[in-house]
Amino acid sequence: MRLSLAVLIVCLYSPALPAQRSVFPNPGAERIILVVPITGSADTAGDPRRPWLLPARGLPPGILSYSWLPSDDGRLAIVELTARDRSAFASFASAITPDRRPEVRLFDPHRNSRLEVETALKLVKRGFRLELFRGLGQ
Repeated sequence: MRLSLAVLIVCLYSPALPAQRSVFPNPGAERIILVVPITGSADTAGDPRRPWLLPARGLPPGILSYSWLPSDDGRLAIVELTARDRSAFASFASAITPDRRPEVRLFDPHRNSRLEVETALKLVKRGFRLELFRGLGQ
């Protein structure tokens, strides 16, 4: 009787137990985060302010969505890219070489921990949390 009651309690409450969250939520989609300069002129519709490497209109090939936040000083953008598969990120990864532009960074959930990402991005945007991107651009 006690054993069956214990099993019943575990079965009822186990779905409510918090699971460890992924570095980048939303299973089924691949994500990376970039820190890149902001480009474009603020006063023309044809060349809006936007993150470097992203077109003024539309999405790059293979990218499902993106969202971005300006850094505290307004010179850099923190960008989250979402794609169906990792091959869509190849052009971004090849364009980013830290030896040429040390301010440009790429964070990959397969290589970088949540703590590592948030710690690095707090240097650019005070109080940054990955939850700031949840739901944007989707």
